[in-house]
Amino acid sequence: FDLVTQENLDVDLRLAALQALANQQSPRLLEAVEIASESKQEKLRKEALSLRAKLKPSDAVAALEKVLKEGSIGERQNALAALGKLNDKAADTILAKWMDRLIAGDVPPELHLDLVEAASRRKPAAIKTKLAAYNASRTDDPVSQFREALAGGNAEEGRKIFFEKVEASCVRCHKIKGEGGDAGPVLDGIGSRATREYILASLVDPNRDIAPGFETITLHLANGTTIMGTLKSETNEEIVLESLEDGTTTIKVSDVTRREKGVSGMPAELSSVLSKQDLRNLVEFLANQK
Repeated sequence: FDLVTQENLDVDLRLAALQALANQQSPRLLEAVEIASESKQEKLRKEALSLRAKLKPSDAVAALEKVLKEGSIGERQNALAALGKLNDKAADTILAKWMDRLIAGDVPPELHLDLVEAASRRKPAAIKTKLAAYNASRTDDPVSQFREALAGGNAEEGRKIFFEKVEASCVRCHKIKGEGGDAGPVLDGIGSRATREYILASLVDPNRDIAPGFETITLHLANGTTIMGTLKSETNEEIVLESLEDGTTTIKVSDVTRREKGVSGMPAELSSVLSKQDLRNLVEFLANQK
């Protein structure tokens, strides 16, 4: 409890202390939550908000609504998540109003994913109808299906996904600040070269726009053979491929009878192994590589 109250301490230490009180079901937990709610450290305030919703659901709605009006983006994201889990009709009323705002284009993009996920947890037909209306505005474009992941992510969590999450394996093929593999483009400065839309498209629809120098093609030659590899360069006379079997190979254009475009080396199933929250965090991390 003393650690929680000391504003000058490292926020992660105070956060761990608050969580320890919660795990112990300490009789002083509510008091600690009240103190943490007034902290200058946003990370601690966010945790206090989540705990308050669990400890005093009857009082939580008003506090959450106030945070939605006055809090930081991170606190508002937390408030929406808490409302989605709260067993209270007042939470439905608030989320229904926010869904109307979302449909009208009046919600900051950083909150879209949190609002949609919160609404998807609710049972009232009115919210389900609003959610269906919002989803009906999507197109068949894969990026449209994941558009809530464009903004509002946590760059530090995205860094962990890039370097540590085995299911994503980003670091096996891509390099940032000298760390990673060489099978894909180096991503230093990607946030300065590409939009968030491009970054998200590269994750959920990798064959849409393959980075130059990393396209794979199959060439059918006049002598009856075929060769497949990564296109490294091309002129009117010659095509240079990097083939797994033969290394760097130069083929005369006049020898090519047919050419087939290959697929990206990026795993097409990435969007099925990463949640939208993961994708949003990864986009945030990459967009911050300036």
